[in-house]
Amino acid sequence: FFGCVALSEIKIPANVSKIGDAVFYECSNLTNIEVSETNAYYCSNDGVLFSKDGTSLIKYPSLKTGEEYIIPKGVTSIEHCAFEGCLGLIDIDVPDSVTSIGSRAFSGCRRLSSIYIPLGVISIGDGLFLDCSSLVNVVIPDSVTSIGSRAFSGCHSLSEINIPENVTFIGNNIFSDCINLTSIVIPANITNIDNSAFENCLSLARIEVSENNAHYSSEDGVLFDKNKTSLILCPAGKKGEYLIPEGVTNIGDSAFSDCVGLTGIAIPGSVTGIGNYAFGYCTGLTNVVIPDTVTTI
Repeated sequence: FFGCVALSEIKIPANVSKIGDAVFYECSNLTNIEVSETNAYYCSNDGVLFSKDGTSLIKYPSLKTGEEYIIPKGVTSIEHCAFEGCLGLIDIDVPDSVTSIGSRAFSGCRRLSSIYIPLGVISIGDGLFLDCSSLVNVVIPDSVTSIGSRAFSGCHSLSEINIPENVTFIGNNIFSDCINLTSIVIPANITNIDNSAFENCLSLARIEVSENNAHYSSEDGVLFDKNKTSLILCPAGKKGEYLIPEGVTNIGDSAFSDCVGLTGIAIPGSVTGIGNYAFGYCTGLTNVVIPDTVTTI
């Protein structure tokens, strides 16, 4: 029923044994899902679709009335796209019994303001909070070891967020378009950060790195490799003139991309290479002197 925007109610008969992923994706006017009481695989609780044993929340109707929903205790998994596009919900109470949350589970919940992720959750799926533009507060427990791509993309109201110590990888576009995110701390165990992770984070002024991280470091809020020979990312919110430290040999791909507030960049003689799109959309940049040591642009 993908994109059936006029669909308001559905009844699932007794013999349905399998409902695929994102069956009701973009059914923006769906208010109620009913299930036959004799169905052996699924059930409905107040119009919300669950597995028969009540441990898996499969779909909350996008236009169901009410600004708050308390997920029943005993639910252990919130499935893929379960709350996708629920524009009316402001608060969702997630019980501690939940250990699994599927990709895009809360995507497009544009009024959702805060949410609690239980301690038992170990993975945050792709696009989990995609376009949750009102999301202000989310605390990710240390039990989480992986965060999927675009997990917080488009969370315009998010100003700060914690990355758990056990996470090792920051993937593509995880925080892209988080236009009010001002600072972030990279914990010790991060081994890889995708170039697009902070794309269009126009207010991001500082990136800090744990001193115990073996792969990355920061200086004056700018992200470098551990040895500070490669400048990886200057946060887009940095303003004025910036002096690249002596000893840096490489300016990475998209390193200064979207730094609209920078007016000047001083490149030291130690730099030999400038990566692709290194100064893309630096619309305020008026002065860059490239030293003769640079052999690759």
